[in-house]
Amino acid sequence: MRPLKSLTSFEKAVDMCLQAVAPSERTEVVDLQQAAGRVLAEDVVATFSVPSTSRSAMDGYAVRAEDTFGAGKFKPKPLTCIEVLYAGQMPTKKVGPGECAEIATGGVLPEGADAIVIVEDTDRDGDCILVARPTFPKANVRTPGEDIPETVEVVEELIGPQGCL
Repeated sequence: MRPLKSLTSFEKAVDMCLQAVAPSERTEVVDLQQAAGRVLAEDVVATFSVPSTSRSAMDGYAVRAEDTFGAGKFKPKPLTCIEVLYAGQMPTKKVGPGECAEIATGGVLPEGADAIVIVEDTDRDGDCILVARPTFPKANVRTPGEDIPETVEVVEELIGPQGCL
């Protein structure tokens, strides 16, 4: 076996490789299911935030957190339920002092409310909701852009900078 006379440095080898290749100008549109293992032709940037509005992260009641301060199991705070909100339904009423709105997970937070009291921390008697545990502002609330903020590079955020699925 003959000895090697000289070796190419790593940096020079990388430079030689980069000079020998060029980016492809060819693009095609494919279904998402066929996109695995491919390279994006351009950045995918979110044009809106997900979620787009504040939403409930739990089933319960949309409240003004300050209305629950001091609540306890043996001294619950009474609130009047003014509306029932399901996921996908827009609120029609504003939550005022001493009021709340029943809300499902994913429901849009009504104006005036700043927290969700989970249903397990309440008792109900008609429209009177008895809150047995205090909450704090933004408790159990998903804020706009929590999953995907507007203007973020979506693909990089969701699958990483290497583009691996």
